[in-house]
Amino acid sequence: MTRCGVSITKLAVGTAALLSASLSSQIPDRVRDRQIGDVYLENSGIEQAVKELAYQKRLRVGLETVPGDKSIKRSVSLRLERATVGEVLDKLLAIDPRYNWREIGGMISVAPSTSDPLLDTLIRRFAIKQKSKTEALDQLFRTPELQAAFATAGVRPRSFLSIAGKVPDSDSKKFSLSFHDATVREILNRIIQEIGAPFWDYHRYGDHLEWVGISVGSS
Repeated sequence: MTRCGVSITKLAVGTAALLSASLSSQIPDRVRDRQIGDVYLENSGIEQAVKELAYQKRLRVGLETVPGDKSIKRSVSLRLERATVGEVLDKLLAIDPRYNWREIGGMISVAPSTSDPLLDTLIRRFAIKQKSKTEALDQLFRTPELQAAFATAGVRPRSFLSIAGKVPDSDSKKFSLSFHDATVREILNRIIQEIGAPFWDYHRYGDHLEWVGISVGSS
C-alpha cells in the first residue's frame, strides 16, 4: 500500500511538473524582461533615442510623439550595462515625464500620457495584397473610417505618396494583410511585424495641429 501510495505521489508530482513546463513554454517571455546587453545612447532627443534603441536592439516599437512639440529638444545620454528592455525604457522616459510606455502583444508602445484617439479608430476592413509599406500607409489613410475621423478632428493626412507622388526605390518589400475590426494602432503594429521594421512613428504638427503623418522605419 505504501509503495503504491509513494508511486502515485511521484506520478502526480511528475505529471504536475510536466504540465507546468508545458504551460510555461506556451507563455511568451515579456519584452520588459528581455536582456539586451549594454546600451549607449548619446546626445539624442527622446524620440530619436527610442528609435535608435529599436534599431540597435531589434525591438518593435510604436511611437506616438507629443503633438506639435516646439519645446527645446532635450539632449539625452544614457549608458547602461547588461540591461533589460524595461530598465532602459524606465530610465529613458523618466527624463521626459510626458511619455509613458507599455507592452502590447510583444510590441512596445511609447506615447504621451494623453494618447491621440485617432490611433484607436476602428477600421472595419483593411486588406492589401503585395503592397509596399508606403502603399499600405497610403491605403490606410484612405479608409472611410479614418477619413471620417480626420474630418471630425479637423486634420489632414500627409503620406509619402501624397507628397512625392511615387513609391521610393528603397521601398521594395511587398507583403499582404487582411484585417477585420482592428484599430489603426493594431494595423500599424502588424505592418512593422510583417516587414521586420523597428518602429512606426505617428505625429501631429502644424500651427493648429492640422497635419497628421505616419512613418515606418527601414527594416
